[in-house]
Amino acid sequence: MACGPWGALPVPPRLPRPRDAGRHGVRAGPDHRRGRRDIGGRPRRSERICFARGEPSVPERDDRAGVGVPWRWRPLGTRRSRHGAPHGACTSSGVGVGGSDSRLSDCYRFLAPMNRLALIATNDSEHLGGSEALWLQCTARLRLLGIHVAASLSPRVRGSRALETLQQSVNTVDFREPQGGRNLIGRIVRRFRAADLDRWLTKVRPDYALISAGDYLQGGAASAACLRRRIPYALLVQAASDHFGPEPEQFELLREAYRRASGVYFVSHANLRLTERRLALSLPGAKVVRNPFNVAYTASPAWPSEGPWRMACVARIDAFAKGIDLLFESLRAPEWRARDFELRLYGSGPHRVGLTELATRWGLQRVVFEGETRDIEAVWQQNHLLVLPSRQEGLPLALVEAALCARAAMITDVAGNAEVVEDGVTGFIARGPEVGLVRESLERAWDRRHDWRAMGLAAAARIRREVTPDPGAVFASELMQAAGFVAGFDAESPRPPIAG
Repeated sequence: MACGPWGALPVPPRLPRPRDAGRHGVRAGPDHRRGRRDIGGRPRRSERICFARGEPSVPERDDRAGVGVPWRWRPLGTRRSRHGAPHGACTSSGVGVGGSDSRLSDCYRFLAPMNRLALIATNDSEHLGGSEALWLQCTARLRLLGIHVAASLSPRVRGSRALETLQQSVNTVDFREPQGGRNLIGRIVRRFRAADLDRWLTKVRPDYALISAGDYLQGGAASAACLRRRIPYALLVQAASDHFGPEPEQFELLREAYRRASGVYFVSHANLRLTERRLALSLPGAKVVRNPFNVAYTASPAWPSEGPWRMACVARIDAFAKGIDLLFESLRAPEWRARDFELRLYGSGPHRVGLTELATRWGLQRVVFEGETRDIEAVWQQNHLLVLPSRQEGLPLALVEAALCARAAMITDVAGNAEVVEDGVTGFIARGPEVGLVRESLERAWDRRHDWRAMGLAAAARIRREVTPDPGAVFASELMQAAGFVAGFDAESPRPPIAG
């Protein structure tokens, strides 16, 4: 104990010396406990000094979200509270502003938890689909742990149905104004005005940023803004396609974004390999996480009656990404006109009018547009087989949901599709998104239509070995550790502005 004008003061704890720490500091351990008591000199904001409570090598656990979280602290220096006293110092009543037992003198540094997350989603479509489900569930978990989440979204998603759950997932949301381009790639790589994003980051003052990229070509500008503000960030990459590659002027920007990210997450191993190949990078620290789903993990809808055989395409109505035009051209063959089947499309999207006109023009009378639905299990009570001839994917929620409901699938070998489907055992794989290959795969599926039920049961057993019951909680735990967040602390405590 030390003496001060308010009586006995607690001696501050021994802080580990970040002797060999890089930008991200070190975790406190037994070999750091004998470090010299060094509380002078304010470290760089990006340096993180860890201070463990109890056993330092074992992360604390918070049962509210069911995930383990590490305890990390950083010195923020003496700060002024709204009462005028240094934050963490004593007021005239003898009680510190920072808490009931924080009677520290002005010379002591205040230790504050890192608990503010900036979420930047690059999705610029009018529909928040499966690519947004993972961060929505993850940030909802983080909020239960006391993490303050500020989101930056495109103004085009204002009317999305997914925003109904946004209130549970974020504390504040800002609808930014995107900077357009003359072509598709230009709109992707120039999605943000850097100055606007910089101002938003300065306003929300995050300790960490999560950039949710719709595909591997997005996120470069947002990463650069975080680097300018010295904010560590992680990239969450959903889709990837060989049909698009980086523009020459954006190649180094994207490489730098991936190289300097403190965490990189993909939803399939195939997309990780494609990104490494197209950007000439090695990402040994990248991890694969799974997207959440909209059915119960124990779902078991009854097998529908037979006749006609009903195939369902559960996806955004996007002709290019989901390959629906390939499916229509395959089904216009003469042999399909005499078969007892229906194709039902569930979902909404930008190409519904055009695809409706195409189905009418080609006389596809067995194609039915069902629109959006929230009850996915009800879909599989009425249909026998999933068809998803995609050109571009991550790992489709529809594929995981169909397998959990014991339905086989006809898919194309893009992205993570083939990672959860075994050809001829749990489904049928077209070797590429081409009309001839899709038609051949559909023929094989039709020839074995009486095996669909048994194949669906095999798919249900396989998918439960590939995905966990709560992918959102798993990713929240991963992000807690990557960001060094501390559970259960007030994220609204005052803090100095970001140095720039």
